[in-house]
Amino acid sequence: MGVYGLAEWGIAKERTIADTAYRILSEGGQPLPMRELTARVLEYRHVKPTSVGAMVGADKRFCRVGPKIGLCEWQSGSLNRDLKETAAP
Repeated sequence: MGVYGLAEWGIAKERTIADTAYRILSEGGQPLPMRELTARVLEYRHVKPTSVGAMVGADKRFCRVGPKIGLCEWQSGSLNRDLKETAAP
């Protein structure tokens, strides 16, 4: 069963769980621990927490940055150095 409504009502525009995770990371601009990313996705999507991990893990837009999840598109040049610094424990 899905959630339906008008965009004006604030219904998520993303089609998939991974799209929601992508938007959250893109807007935040830095990698997040999987637990935090999952919690943020659950603010917008009514899904099981394990579904978030499964969808993010299967989507090639996401990369592990140490213990965190980031966007693979961030891993180039100087941005890659910044990611390594933010991933440090």
